[in-house]
Amino acid sequence: MSGERKERGSPTLSVEGEAVSTVPAVSALLRSLGLRCPTEIGRLAKELVPTEGHGEADDDFAMTRIGNWFACMLNQPDLSPEQAFAFGRAAWIAIDGPVRWPAVLLKASPPDAFIHELIGNIVAPCPPPAPMPMPLQDL
Repeated sequence: MSGERKERGSPTLSVEGEAVSTVPAVSALLRSLGLRCPTEIGRLAKELVPTEGHGEADDDFAMTRIGNWFACMLNQPDLSPEQAFAFGRAAWIAIDGPVRWPAVLLKASPPDAFIHELIGNIVAPCPPPAPMPMPLQDL
């Protein structure tokens, strides 16, 4: 990465010769995961910003992509991308992912130690309330 530069008032990153528009919402989403390194944010932004068109949907696309990745890593395919993002983000922060595992985010084959640690720190979702009949009582 050659660093950050500005063209016509629009922030861009040059990654291996390609200019990638960094959408503020995508950068904010990555910072919400605790990432602070501009190199990692640039790498992930390149993967998370759709190549066709930019706009408000970029952060939705990015959250869905990260959520799907967390669902896969947590072995929870039944979770929606939004649920997986919430549970995965909590586990990611709990294992200090931004410091200990920053380069692992969105990798197809992260280390087994990472996966075991992430799964070990997932917060169990609360089951939905189920209707129950009132227990029989003696009057």
